[in-house]
Amino acid sequence: MPDADRTGATLQLTIAIVVLVGVLVMTGMFRMWRSQFAGRLDAWMPVSKRFGLELKNKGEPHEAVLSGDFRGVPVEVTIGGGHSNRPLQMCTRVFARHVGAVPPGLEIYNRSVVERLRTRKAPEISTGNEGLDALLCIRGLDEDKTLEVVGNQRIWGALASLFESADYVRIDERGVLLEHFGFLGREVEEWLQRATQFSVSLCEAYEESWHTFAKRLGLMYVGAGKPGERVMRGFYKGGRVSLRTGVDPKTGVPRSTIKVSIASAMPAGFRIQRKGTLPEYGSVPLLDRQMTIAMTVQGTNRLAIQRMMRSPQLKQTLLGFFDVCPHPVIERGWVCATGPGLLSGDLQAQLDAVVQVAQVLAEAWAPVAQSLERSRRPAARTG
Repeated sequence: MPDADRTGATLQLTIAIVVLVGVLVMTGMFRMWRSQFAGRLDAWMPVSKRFGLELKNKGEPHEAVLSGDFRGVPVEVTIGGGHSNRPLQMCTRVFARHVGAVPPGLEIYNRSVVERLRTRKAPEISTGNEGLDALLCIRGLDEDKTLEVVGNQRIWGALASLFESADYVRIDERGVLLEHFGFLGREVEEWLQRATQFSVSLCEAYEESWHTFAKRLGLMYVGAGKPGERVMRGFYKGGRVSLRTGVDPKTGVPRSTIKVSIASAMPAGFRIQRKGTLPEYGSVPLLDRQMTIAMTVQGTNRLAIQRMMRSPQLKQTLLGFFDVCPHPVIERGWVCATGPGLLSGDLQAQLDAVVQVAQVLAEAWAPVAQSLERSRRPAARTG
């Protein structure tokens, strides 16, 4: 056999031996790793039995799932890839699903390149702290309501603790996700407690703001008729009040409506809306130029309505109301103010403004109604 052929055969044999040894070493290491993983996963068994959670393990790390209700909160613990620019690193993912409502469009997560590439439905909200805003991102459909809830002292402290302990944190309308690079053994119970406690506290903080407001004004909080909707009803400053807030299903934008009843009966067919929203045919001519430009007034008794609209206080109140409120409507004995947002922050100021309109309307109509009543009495006696 020539020397060249002998050298080539020797080289091929050497390569084959090296590959075989490499495969054997990798196989041994994989078996050791799986054995180590199985040993760590055994630490999940006491947690599974203690809290009635279901543990599924088909042998592969990514197929291990610990799920069920952890103290009334649906949870799931899985093994998979991580976030924060390390998607290929194996990590333990602990997820707790909300059992209540949170501010609509809420998202809180670590800033990273991976997250910035995702499409968001809610705008980013600034906390005013540059250092904090550089570390985490907060999003929500209503800035005031989101900051009101997240800025709660109890929530803010718990949120800081989550970001300190977990390698990745994500909180949204679905629930709370915590990720730890590597395997969680006995510590999985502690992580489940952190995720579920924060989820419950966040939902409670969101509800507390509505309960506190309703209790302070003596209104009845009737909860939500639809997902994300909040309704309060009752009597406030002599008028019936209805407050409804939620996310518009068509536009996805938070929208709220405040309705306050007018204490006295108004003229038949009486209604006022912004200029251009009602047909001008048959409307009541107004003697004031500012009011004519801003609104359209309708009703069957034109002369009586014109007399009422001459009230200086009513003119000032209505012009201010139409200037501030995006969608003002007065009809069927109600003053309605509809606009964007979730009635947060200056909610009482908004409610007081609508109540004032209802009160001024009743006061302006009272002398006109009395005059009409006096004119009817002689006619009735004559008949």
